[in-house]
Formats: sequence, C-alpha cells, structure tokens
Amino acid sequence: MSMHELTNLGDLEAALARASTHPVLFFKHSSTCGISAQAHEEILALLADSAWPTEVCVVFVPEGRLVSNEIAKRLNVRHASPQVLLVQSGVVLWHASHFRVTAQAIRAALQRGAAPTPASAPTLEAGHRSFWRWLGAWRPG
Repeated sequence: MSMHELTNLGDLEAALARASTHPVLFFKHSSTCGISAQAHEEILALLADSAWPTEVCVVFVPEGRLVSNEIAKRLNVRHASPQVLLVQSGVVLWHASHFRVTAQAIRAALQRGAAPTPASAPTLEAGHRSFWRWLGAWRPG
C-alpha cells in the first residue's frame, strides 16, 4: 500500500467513498512538529510491511487546513495533529493522536475490529496536567 495525499475536498470525497467498502486510515500530519514527525515514522513503518492491507490518506495540516477542518466536521472528531482516524462507512472506528499514534496501536485497532480508544490514555483535551502526569509515567515498550 502507499500513502495518498489529500490536497482538496474532491480528494477527501473520493477517499470517503473508498472507505464505504473497506477501512481507510486518515493521517493528519504537520511537518513542523516533532511529535508529528515521530507519528509519520510510525505510519511509514506500517507501509513498509508488504502485508499492510489498509489504504493510508495523509493531510499535511498547515497546507491542507481546509481538508483537515472538513475531516473534523464530517467525522465529528476534534482536530489534533498528529492524528489518525480509522474510517469505514462514514464512521470513525478508532482514532488516536499525539503519542498514541503508533504502528502497534494502529495494527491492534485494525485487528480487533477497531474498538473505541481506551480511556486509560488521556488526550490533551482531558487537561494538560493529566496528560503530562500520564506521559511522565510512560516508558517506551
């Protein structure tokens, strides 16, 4: 599989149409963010696997703000960057942002049928203190 860049609303419409029959992974990426660069490496690791079954669509957030905002609006998920959304039939099956964008987490979501994101990993929206407390306890696995 390869990564397809979404540069306009027509590209987004086409990707959502393809997601009507099979899962599509949307990746919101900012090339000016270190966390997003790490997430990008995780996405590239997925795509390097010749058995990776799922299309990946990338939106470069600074350049594609209109597309990024439309994804948030249409799929009813608050914008973050980096962010991944596993979508099928117009429904977000699973999503993650920031440090939770890992190849392992994405593979697990796809394998288990994309159960909702666990509450044990707080997001930035849950409050900065909570997030940083959780992050301080995080150790690479």
